[in-house]
Amino acid sequence: GTASCGGVPLMGTSANRSGEPPATTADGVGAAFAEAVALLVDGGTTAGGAPSTLVDTTTRPFTILRQGVVSAAEIARALAPPFVPWSPAQP
Repeated sequence: GTASCGGVPLMGTSANRSGEPPATTADGVGAAFAEAVALLVDGGTTAGGAPSTLVDTTTRPFTILRQGVVSAAEIARALAPPFVPWSPAQP
């Protein structure tokens, strides 16, 4: 499915349907999502490369849905930074 934010679809750098190759041009995005796209800004052909990593943050623990350019170790470091335990204020 398509991610959403505030009840509207949200697209990122990997514009493709599940299992399909990423669309690297505006024409490719339009062809893949014609029924769902009201406005498409053509910024030229993308550089391509490894796909983005998708993480489901609605589950605990978080679940990697698709491994991409960002490794699981990098995600773990970003989502679980060191912290200082809470303590009551000192008088």
